Amino acid sequence: MQRYNKYFQPEQKVQLRLINPLIESTEILTLTFTNQGPDYFELVFPYKNHKDEEFPLTPGMRMELMTESMGVGVKMAVDFIDYVRGSDMIRVKGVGELKAFQRRTQPRIDIECGVRFTRGQGALRSLREHWLKNIEIINRIDLKDLPPFTLSQLNLSTTGFRLAIKPPVERADLFLVLVQLTPRTKPLCLLCETVWTGPVRDKEGKIPCGMHFIGMTDSDRNTLEAQIKRILSS
Repeated sequence: MQRYNKYFQPEQKVQLRLINPLIESTEILTLTFTNQGPDYFELVFPYKNHKDEEFPLTPGMRMELMTESMGVGVKMAVDFIDYVRGSDMIRVKGVGELKAFQRRTQPRIDIECGVRFTRGQGALRSLREHWLKNIEIINRIDLKDLPPFTLSQLNLSTTGFRLAIKPPVERADLFLVLVQLTPRTKPLCLLCETVWTGPVRDKEGKIPCGMHFIGMTDSDRNTLEAQIKRILSS
């Protein structure tokens, strides 16, 4: 893999994209590039997972490795090899050519909507299982049986959002978030990671946090895209 030296450097942020056809969803995990060998890359998760809370990857699982290098997006297909250090470092093998792609700037909206969330620091596997279970429940529940949501102000796109949260909250903390875009509608069920936190607290003692979607169903993505388009065109 040495021919990719100029594209991947130690401490470089990368993403692994997984497509789950069983539930028609996409999961995008954030990692840090640390090392490369003759036929592999070594990547580290930032999530501080507890024992047995590693992401459920299996040998040979096909994924897409993405990053930004020299001002452009680059991606390639990789296969998972194994965990090589506890639950935070993995080794993947490149199985395709490196391709350049144009990263799109996603439109954002400011919206007040219903939000409910659960924290899951260090518990990626458990929180992901909870996310999958909630998707099933939401798809069959009668909307009138949903408890009321707390209204919150979001700055929202199809890749993440900004939300004020009471501390403690740190970068790479994990959240399961339900977002009800309009009253009495099916909420979006989102698996998220914190990518940044702000230092300034509001009058309620909350701090601004930037969230990136780790897991989102295709149906929720379509709903969110339609809502953003509708608001921007109104």
